[in-house]
Amino acid sequence: MFLTVMNFVTNSVQCMLKSFFEQRNLKKFLKQSKNLNSEQIKHFWVQFYGISTSALNQEINDNIFENNGEKNVLNLEKFESLNKEAIKNSQLSKQQQKIIYSLAGALAGFMALATQPQQSRKIWVIFTMTRALDFLYNGMVSRGYIPKWKYSYVLIFALINMLTVYAYSTDPKQVTMGIIKHYNFVYNPHKQDDLIRTTMIMKKYNHLKSKGINEEFNFEHAKAINKEIKPILIKAQQQYLKNKQII
Repeated sequence: MFLTVMNFVTNSVQCMLKSFFEQRNLKKFLKQSKNLNSEQIKHFWVQFYGISTSALNQEINDNIFENNGEKNVLNLEKFESLNKEAIKNSQLSKQQQKIIYSLAGALAGFMALATQPQQSRKIWVIFTMTRALDFLYNGMVSRGYIPKWKYSYVLIFALINMLTVYAYSTDPKQVTMGIIKHYNFVYNPHKQDDLIRTTMIMKKYNHLKSKGINEEFNFEHAKAINKEIKPILIKAQQQYLKNKQII
């Protein structure tokens, strides 16, 4: 039921914003159009907003205007051409589409957050804010407004990731995933591969050692990585068991 209501509200907001931007684009087009008088603009608005043919014809006949002593009726061929051109110019730009989808998405996110339990609402608020900041940061980088790797901008991006990690790691259901994500994707994207490699190296080393064969087999590297990762995994497991008991 909630998803249905949220979908209805979001789509309604999208339609309202779309209509608003289309009307604004149309007004801008008519304002910039040359060789149009007030009567032509009036007739154009009548047709564009769906007045019936009979009502439109009556409206045109009732608004014959004088020009140098001659009666002139609105040129319907020119009217149709103007209508097509206006529809084309009233279409949404890419920037307007982004605004519509962003506002509708923000509304949907707000409604989703409003229904979350009090305990986890703060976590999801932080996560949503960091995703929004990440989106803005990447957008500014792609447009060239700010350099990707320079001065304080790297710190800003790092702060966004740290807050995201906090949002993950403080969620009882994702504490293990959060810490692993924090370690793997923030500091070293290849650390998961190193962990698997370390496990295989240690397993083979211990197997050879049990048979009296002392082979280095890159053991120092494996030992260093294992020493670095092991405390984090132990802490994650302890926290997971603790939260499981609370739940």
